[in-house]
Amino acid sequence: MIQLQDLHKTFERGSEPVEAVRGIDLSIEKGSIVSLIGPSGCGKSTVLHMIAGLYEPSEGQVIYDGRPVRSVNTSVGYMTQKDNLF
Repeated sequence: MIQLQDLHKTFERGSEPVEAVRGIDLSIEKGSIVSLIGPSGCGKSTVLHMIAGLYEPSEGQVIYDGRPVRSVNTSVGYMTQKDNLF
């Protein structure tokens, strides 16, 4: 259902590149419940944003239901650990 293929994301902080995600390969089957767990700043939200189509990968690709994610993916949802929802 969701595949991450050699996923990379680099941001620019000033003139310095910051590597947020490097080389993630992951397959998530339909109906699965998945948690991304790690310390602050390790790239969890960045991966979720790429699955949702909010960020474009620097390298690699996100595949949803057999098709590459190239814009906002309204077929997925996620909840962060912060109380952002009412």
